[in-house]
Amino acid sequence: MPIDFTSMTSDDISRIIQMGEVELRERNNLVFEDAITHHLYVDECPDHIDREEYLEYLQGPGSHHPAAQTILADWDDKQSQEDRKQSMRTTGA
Repeated sequence: MPIDFTSMTSDDISRIIQMGEVELRERNNLVFEDAITHHLYVDECPDHIDREEYLEYLQGPGSHHPAAQTILADWDDKQSQEDRKQSMRTTGA
């Protein structure tokens, strides 16, 4: 059933948006927890998992999980390697 936003107040629309954001965050958190449990590394994320949001979750709410630290360390190592490669390409080293 479609929602008729034209007949709603701004406060009503804001409440609906907030409820949707909370629901989406809770669903994403479940996906992220499952990803951590299965030791899904950041560079292995399927299309339905946003890498930036996953990283934020690993650094924040998911940081208590022991696997999160391993996943983050791996990501940091890979990023450092990429940075070094990029630096070598730009400096000609």
